Amino acid sequence: MRDTAGILAACADVLTEMCIFYMVAAIFLCPSTWGVALGWLLLCALICAAVFAVVLKKPRSVPVLTVLTLALGFGSFGVFLLASSTPLTFGYGFVMAVGAGMAVGMPLYYAMHRPKIHTHLSHLDVLVMALFVLLLCRQALDISSAAVAFTVAVAFLDAATAVGLRMTGEDGSGGEYAARACLVALGAAVGIFLIVGLFTMLFSRSGGLTGSVLAGIGAFFSAVGGGVERFFQWLASILQRDQTYATIEIENEIPSVAGLEQDIDTIQLSVNTTAVGVVLVIALLAIAVAVALLLRKRKISLGTNTAAVTSHTVMRRGGSPVKKLWQDMKAALRFRWTAWRQRNTPGGLLIRLERLGKRKHTPRQQGETMRHFIRRMDPSGGLDPLADALDREFYGGQGRAMTARRCRELGRYMKKEVRHG
Repeated sequence: MRDTAGILAACADVLTEMCIFYMVAAIFLCPSTWGVALGWLLLCALICAAVFAVVLKKPRSVPVLTVLTLALGFGSFGVFLLASSTPLTFGYGFVMAVGAGMAVGMPLYYAMHRPKIHTHLSHLDVLVMALFVLLLCRQALDISSAAVAFTVAVAFLDAATAVGLRMTGEDGSGGEYAARACLVALGAAVGIFLIVGLFTMLFSRSGGLTGSVLAGIGAFFSAVGGGVERFFQWLASILQRDQTYATIEIENEIPSVAGLEQDIDTIQLSVNTTAVGVVLVIALLAIAVAVALLLRKRKISLGTNTAAVTSHTVMRRGGSPVKKLWQDMKAALRFRWTAWRQRNTPGGLLIRLERLGKRKHTPRQQGETMRHFIRRMDPSGGLDPLADALDREFYGGQGRAMTARRCRELGRYMKKEVRHG
């Protein structure tokens, strides 16, 4: 997007998701090992957003964008690794890698998708609830005051940009009022700050009040659980039947369980986490290379223009850029799979010959017949049987006119004479 309200809203959504990731990582996933400050997460996300906003002003190809995304992702992971105050382990490193992926992936997504008002408000709601949880757990998990301050600042930005989005259209029109709308929204942000301050005073600085509230909640659930337990005990006493058991004489001594456990050798499985990490990195690079090769002709730019559409112009909205990229990648994979399955058919040989023509900068021209193209690629006439088979199959209606063995022979001839000739 190129309008002020869209850019600010995109930055706010990106920072909101990084704050939520920090809360999940520091409180739920790695409460005892997390050592990356929230400021580093927000800084890397802002840098990635600025880079994508500058680069995508002009249409860029998918390979260029893939290389840039990988560079920013590995750079963000390196920053997190250097800023971390705890030693690197596999699980901790994997969580940091997810954060690095979010720091580069979410700015790229919002560079191609202008945030909508309802999704932006959902981000604001989730951030306010996450802020309450962060305040409740701040002292227990030794969360710094800077993290709380950054989260409150992002909440301010969310509230201000929500009004800016509401005052502009989906295509960015009406952007001259966005700055004024954001200033008006600061009043609501001050109200949110007062509420957050009140909760801070009640829960963060008053351990007695927090303990009383939690004790009351625990007593309530304990009373409910005790009542349910007593009910089932009463029900079991009604249905209980006394049973007697006769004594069984055992001839031999039963071996002890402890002895059996000592006799059984325990099996320990050791996993080389370094090798797993290397495999994951290689898989990520392979996926990136595949995407870059399959979509190398695709051009990507910023998602929304500032120009408004006139009333008499028919406006056709296509799918999202990410959805289109996914559809193009599936179509390319489907085509390559079909070409590989049909490689030993006349049609498959024609596709291979067309690829050879593109590599030798002599592609098949528009309107050029199959026979003329084949004769142009091999003037000696060695591929004339392929042209005859294609004519009988596509024009004569004779079905498959060449065996798979003959197709393999022509494929070897094509590789030797046409490709290397």
